[in-house]
Amino acid sequence: MPIRNDKMESHTSQRPADTGYVLSRRRFLRHTILSSGAASLPLTLLPEGWSWDMKPMRKCRIHGGLWWVHADMRTANETFWREQVRYQKSAGFDYLWLCSTTQVIQALNQGAPLDPYPILLDEAEKNGMEVFLETYITPSWWVNVDWEKEKKSNTALIPELAARYASHPAFKGWYLGYETHHAEGEYGIAYKDLLVHVRKQCRLAAPDKPVLISPFFLLDREGLLGFRWIPPDEFSQFWADMLASSGIDILALQDSGEHLACYSIEERRPFLQAGLEACQQAGKSFWVNVETGELGLESVAEYKEHRAEIDLGGVGKYWQRVPLEKLAEKIGLACQFSDRLLTWGYAEYWWPHLGAAAKDYYDRYLAWVKQ
Repeated sequence: MPIRNDKMESHTSQRPADTGYVLSRRRFLRHTILSSGAASLPLTLLPEGWSWDMKPMRKCRIHGGLWWVHADMRTANETFWREQVRYQKSAGFDYLWLCSTTQVIQALNQGAPLDPYPILLDEAEKNGMEVFLETYITPSWWVNVDWEKEKKSNTALIPELAARYASHPAFKGWYLGYETHHAEGEYGIAYKDLLVHVRKQCRLAAPDKPVLISPFFLLDREGLLGFRWIPPDEFSQFWADMLASSGIDILALQDSGEHLACYSIEERRPFLQAGLEACQQAGKSFWVNVETGELGLESVAEYKEHRAEIDLGGVGKYWQRVPLEKLAEKIGLACQFSDRLLTWGYAEYWWPHLGAAAKDYYDRYLAWVKQ
């Protein structure tokens, strides 16, 4: 998934893979905090005559989208939060996949008057949904990573999250945002140690709750972007070993390579097969992250040419919604390997709160999933 931070800066530092460098994509909104205000947003998003009576839906569909407490929600009230859950339920989502927990807890500890998570959990339970909460992660964590800081921060945050929310019937489990495609050398050892530590903290805080991670694969065979291409068999064995060593329960593999629209559906297939085989070998669950945003570029070479212009936050120049016809194909491929599909891209491209274009995409997706 794309990187997300407060300045929406592109991460351009590159190191060759044989140094033990781990490439990561991370999306995180640093300014995702609640203010002291609790006034209602001026716009009620639900259309007149809206009904939550669910029609039968396709079995092969997206079951949840990565979402967070965005900065422009700081004055939202309870009605707003409940509406957001209902929008996702109406789209056929079974899971709320929530990041920005660090910012929410910081805001609450600083006196913010409204905690959105109990409202979201209550509304999720009411609508038959379950909730994943993100653990601690430093924005752009992979840049000069401080492994001990990541471990200590998770040791502090996870018990607090569990004390506040883990007893709620709708709480499903944990999301670890430390995403990569492969890691080796000393970096790889430290990366595995971090995952082992964070998963252990999750288990201590909530023993029966699963832990999910959403890594990615690369399709740049020529290494034009500066990273060693990892073939499917090596990718599969790396993640089988990582899952077995760390104890992480669910691997939700991103389906996009470098997010480039130019890659065919079939080019992605070997890596979905590799992810499934890794989970089968480790005795873990395999899900797919069917991304709904992409870079509308014709080739890796074109991406390299325009790299400095591209915001890795997943919005801006060259970024676009995945056309619905293509999304249907991506979903069709993913469903050959898993019956649980998540998506990065809902919050950026078809969350109805964003405006008319996003609402139109949302409505057309609903028409497809309910037809």
